[in-house]
Amino acid sequence: MHTIDVEYDFDFLALGISSREPAYRVCWFLNKTLGINLKRKEENCLIFDHDIENHHVIYFYFSEEEMVEYALIKNKSENSEEEDSSKLSLFDIKNTRGYLIPEQPKIDYYFKVTDLSESEELISKTRKIALFNAVFDIDVNLLKSKENLIFE
Repeated sequence: MHTIDVEYDFDFLALGISSREPAYRVCWFLNKTLGINLKRKEENCLIFDHDIENHHVIYFYFSEEEMVEYALIKNKSENSEEEDSSKLSLFDIKNTRGYLIPEQPKIDYYFKVTDLSESEELISKTRKIALFNAVFDIDVNLLKSKENLIFE
């Protein structure tokens, strides 16, 4: 049996955003603060977890002038939000299925930027957005499911 080894380039800035706000508001505030134009992609990002399709909302913008890609992706899948958490007892283990990055279920959104040259300024501006509870600089190389952050 033959296997294909694929090596991905993880040379991008990834920020984890904690916010209870819906994706369109998070996107609007990022656009306003950073002077970009993120728009929702028609197709969601599909991640398969034990034969279950997880659909993750993506907002995307490509700056032709700067040659930089910006992407906002929701960590929790659209289909996992349909589950009724009110049926869980205090002692139930929360299911981490349905997350883009299952090892970080407390992150609500990932913001990916392909330009690292102005990362400190971008992180600083993003952290000043009052709508966000917290913004984390994510070391992608430490994530087990880092391949999930590679998408078109």
